[in-house]
Amino acid sequence: MGLVGGNNVTALTAAMASDSRAVRLGVLLAFRRLQSPLAAKFLRDADSYIVREAALAINDAPIAAAYPQLAALLSTTGTAVDEAVLFRAINAHFRLGQPDNAAALAAYAANAGAPTKLRAEAVAQLAQWPTPPARDRLVGNFRPLAPAVRDTSVATAALLPILPGLLDAKTPADIQAAVLRAVESLEIKSAADTLFTVVQDNAQPAANRAAALRALDKLKDPRLPAAVKLASDLKSPLLRQAALPITARLSPEAAAPVLANLVTSGNAIEQKTALRALGTLPHPTAAAVLADQLRALADGKVAAAIQLDVLNAAALRNEPEIKKLLADRDAALAKNPDPLAPFQVALRGGDRSRGEKIFNNQPVLACVRCHKIGTESGGEAGPNLADMGLKYDRAYLLESIIKPNAKVAPGYDTIVLTLKSGTSAAGIVASETATTLTLRNTDNQLIDVKKSDIAKRDSAPSGMPEIYGTILTKSEIRDVVEYLASLRLRADQTPEDSKPRALRHHSAE
Repeated sequence: MGLVGGNNVTALTAAMASDSRAVRLGVLLAFRRLQSPLAAKFLRDADSYIVREAALAINDAPIAAAYPQLAALLSTTGTAVDEAVLFRAINAHFRLGQPDNAAALAAYAANAGAPTKLRAEAVAQLAQWPTPPARDRLVGNFRPLAPAVRDTSVATAALLPILPGLLDAKTPADIQAAVLRAVESLEIKSAADTLFTVVQDNAQPAANRAAALRALDKLKDPRLPAAVKLASDLKSPLLRQAALPITARLSPEAAAPVLANLVTSGNAIEQKTALRALGTLPHPTAAAVLADQLRALADGKVAAAIQLDVLNAAALRNEPEIKKLLADRDAALAKNPDPLAPFQVALRGGDRSRGEKIFNNQPVLACVRCHKIGTESGGEAGPNLADMGLKYDRAYLLESIIKPNAKVAPGYDTIVLTLKSGTSAAGIVASETATTLTLRNTDNQLIDVKKSDIAKRDSAPSGMPEIYGTILTKSEIRDVVEYLASLRLRADQTPEDSKPRALRHHSAE
């Protein structure tokens, strides 16, 4: 910090070649604080840890002037680089945003020797090329790119030559899925032949064939009816579910009785799919089925997993009967004193993977900033959530999201003490005996207070803001509940089925 304050670039530069790892790291972190592009010189350091710290400094601080050197690591061989570095090299190409950068991302995606998750990330960045998010994809900070136009054709031109190879049945499924999302997002019409081939290919995973079918739909390809018929005739539930909403739009008369039957007789996934299709189906059967479901919901006769789907589908209709049924429900909920009553439909039926993404990446306030899951990266302002699914039921999890002050986790209850001397003390209760209260203050120091010295003790609000009921949709809340309910680990474990979060490695700084 002294070197940063003095901004003595001459001294810092002289120390860059030091044999001491600690000295070089100190210089690098000073350059990070100064946002100096000289930090890029450490990308060639012999120590892989320092290389990673340099990449974090350039992407996370950020040091935009050093983006080109960081991006160059993606095609450099023989350099000690790890996953966190490569994620940031990919991100640097994306933020630079030139045709050469798009081509470099495509070349990396096509490199069969590169790690699967990194190849998929390169494709995902190309999919976002014309509409870059306002927040940095890796660190989540608000960092909008300059308003210069990023042409869709640049990403399309980079992807087109490698599409057939990436959609080959031998390509890892995660990469194929990313490619199909990119084709749909960028609306690459010239990829329609490849998409139709994927739908027809029995060797392809069902998820990829379903994604290809949805992409053909987005592209309004003239072969869509044939592709839908093929998918509908197959035994794969995933493909039939992908075909169902498209069939409902193309042939509402034929789809109406099928959808009505699935709502009453299908499994939960089929019911959800049918309800989504009924929300926009131009057929009188749709309104009749949804009206019946709303009345059943009012009587408590709709399965918990699809209650929200019924409401979401009904909200898309304009029929007076449905509007009245929805208004009656809202009026009844308004009279209910329980603030959680409107959210009870979010208890079951969510998607775990979507919930995990919201937990980690919600742009307003990602949960991971204050919470950890086991040993994974995250904040420590709130409790470790590794065993939420074991310790608590879904009602508790829902309340913790909507009304975090209702029950503050033990060890995280903040109190404010007014002392008889006229002074005050505040902090989290670390321990309490019959005579002494020990607080941990914001500087992580322990303060012992004799109970006989306390004039007044007040509870402070939870550190978690009561905003999630307004910034998340009920569907998103349901997904987060599903994710939290799935957490059944010890605090010293890492979820085996979760992807490593190299993109959130903490810096030594």
